[in-house]
Amino acid sequence: DGIRDVAVTGVQTCALPIYVSEVPTQDWRCQIADDIARDLKDQYQVQCNDIVNNLLNEQIERFVDVMQSIEHCCGVVEMISEDSGEVKSKKRKIYDSTIEKAKSYCSLYRKFNLSNNKQLEEAVEQLDKALNGISAEVLRESEAVRAKVRDDVGGILKKFNFSSVVE
Repeated sequence: DGIRDVAVTGVQTCALPIYVSEVPTQDWRCQIADDIARDLKDQYQVQCNDIVNNLLNEQIERFVDVMQSIEHCCGVVEMISEDSGEVKSKKRKIYDSTIEKAKSYCSLYRKFNLSNNKQLEEAVEQLDKALNGISAEVLRESEAVRAKVRDDVGGILKKFNFSSVVE
């Protein structure tokens, strides 16, 4: 009778047919759906762009931080003795982790440059070249290598004006 299913006893089912019909493409409902879909796509695109830009800025900030740390550590501190007035130089401490982090960033950013930022690619290449074959131990032992790395890293920071990118 359309009200009870013969295979199921005691359970009432609805036997009303479901009709599906096409909505004409010129119907106002289609236009509303298209507008909503376009708005959602635009909103998601803006959100995705913001996420990628934030990741790129974080990437550059980390890269700049490690370069500034290397440049600073490769420098020397001049101290004036109060007693004799002599100027004495003292090497800053260089940590293995700083050099390893810089090399790790170079490797990572060579593979994952999200925005294809040519400036970042070139800076990564130059830092990788500056640190090629260099360890913290070599920097601790050789004044010449220490000065060269400091100058190379400082040159990268100046050339790409990274100091103005990171606030």
